Amino acid sequence: MSSSEVVRLDHYRNRRAERLRTAIALARWRPDRRIRVEGMAKALEVSGADRALTVAVDDLGEGAVRVDHVVDLRANPPRRTVSRDLLQLAARQAVPGLGDLPDRPRAGVLFFPEAPSSAAVVTLGSDGSRSWFLVIDSITPRGRLTEGQRESLMFIGGELASVVLDRDAARLPLEDSFENVRSESFAGWGVLGDLADGTVSDEQRDRVNLRFLTARVLNCHLEEGLARNRVGLADQTAQVRGELLRLQDHSQESLQTLALLDSLERGGLPDLSERVLDHARTLEAVGHLHGAREFYLSAYEVAAQCQAVDIAIDAAWGLGRASRRAADWPGAFRWYGIARELSGTLEVWDRHGRVPDGLANALRDRGNLPLARETLVMAQDVSERTGDEELRASVMHTFMTVEKLAGEHDLAIVYGWGAVRRQQDAERRHWALMDLGGVFLESGRYAAAENAFRIVAAAVEERDALVLARNGLAMVSAYEQKPEEFERRCADVETAGWQNASAIVRGQILLDRGLSWSALGDHGRAREWLQLALAFGETQGVGKLILDAEQALSELQSTTVPDGPRNPAIPECRDRRVEEVCQELATMCGALETAY
Repeated sequence: MSSSEVVRLDHYRNRRAERLRTAIALARWRPDRRIRVEGMAKALEVSGADRALTVAVDDLGEGAVRVDHVVDLRANPPRRTVSRDLLQLAARQAVPGLGDLPDRPRAGVLFFPEAPSSAAVVTLGSDGSRSWFLVIDSITPRGRLTEGQRESLMFIGGELASVVLDRDAARLPLEDSFENVRSESFAGWGVLGDLADGTVSDEQRDRVNLRFLTARVLNCHLEEGLARNRVGLADQTAQVRGELLRLQDHSQESLQTLALLDSLERGGLPDLSERVLDHARTLEAVGHLHGAREFYLSAYEVAAQCQAVDIAIDAAWGLGRASRRAADWPGAFRWYGIARELSGTLEVWDRHGRVPDGLANALRDRGNLPLARETLVMAQDVSERTGDEELRASVMHTFMTVEKLAGEHDLAIVYGWGAVRRQQDAERRHWALMDLGGVFLESGRYAAAENAFRIVAAAVEERDALVLARNGLAMVSAYEQKPEEFERRCADVETAGWQNASAIVRGQILLDRGLSWSALGDHGRAREWLQLALAFGETQGVGKLILDAEQALSELQSTTVPDGPRNPAIPECRDRRVEEVCQELATMCGALETAY
């Protein structure tokens, strides 16, 4: 045997092992999925086959075939076709039962042309509406299964039957998790959470309804094992297209919806997973976190089925971030953890370094600054090793927010300006500048804070960002003892729709309004807003908000705090780079034409 043949054989074996490792890693997010894939992996090991599938066939009607899960060691994306005749043959077996077809020509069963030459089918049983099977097959013929192999496959089939026939096996340990509630509700339910407060406009209501219709089509397709019933799917997508036509909406979101529907009808899973992920990101960008999480989770499910690893990691990361912004802390830590485990296990290093940065944000919001710093150091090390400038900018941004909370304002300003200068993405650069404005405000540098907030307010349209920028300007007015300007700017915050912003932003507005009234010397209004902030923090589990509100209320009640406005003096600068940052901001702001 030549050395080149040895290399090719090793490469073939390595690819099989990599595909198996990928399938197992992508399935770990839910207990029943993990058990399915691990059982299928055991079946492949026992039989030496190329592919394993769990398949359901409708007991009523035309006997539609639903491919539930696939582990394919020979192809990526995994092949999802299975012979209906093979399943009909298996359906005539006893339960439990095993049918062995080691050699296609001698078996006499009609396979699809692209189907394997050998197969075995284990009958798992019926859940009342569908009959379930484990199929293992290979491209090449083989000898008959030995008695030991048959016994092992029957045992594995019993383990799988306990999962596929039990709906409760899909539940996560956290009873009220987003995934549990979603699985127990009607298709697309999660999207409607963006209507929960009842204050959305008619236009927003129409858009949420469109997202619901889109999510329902997508979820039904997922529930059917991504099987393409062309007639039924065409009817469902036509309903969504009709709604789009009625709305006459030509926004980016509507164009994304059309692209998603086209991809769904074509049936290419890698492209579909990417389209769904793009849609989730758009919804998160406008602060509609219920819809964003719905589509992020769907993107992950599609990506897991076609082993689109990068898309799955990005979807998990997005779910972690959207959950954090929605103050769903168990969800945030869980999905950041899944993204971190996936990127590490599958050695996707360009994404592995980004996960600790997102996790540090969640730790910061929960008030755990020491662990947030430790996590950021890990991300910083990755950015330096890989030369990833975007990651470095993101880490500096998060370091700024952590050092601000720790009271290290000069250090926070240096980190923040580094993030602004390094960040290439305009939206992220605006967020970095917004948070830098908050550092200036807290440290008493009101002119620099004004400049930072004005630049952001003039540039952004996304609701959370616009609300916070206008809120920052209102706080500057309060701290500079300009009550009329403060109230005018508060009205601008109302116009921006702060009550429809994400949970983290709404909590921040409540706290900042209380601090502003305290700075103006109106302790009655200050106490009212701070108590609202405290109650909101307790309801949402935002540890940092609770601590800040309690401290501010304590200061209001303390006899050591003088009556009158809070107006701290500008601190002595310990780092000359801070003054350079202030000067550059003033120059940037001087070029603006804005009402602020």
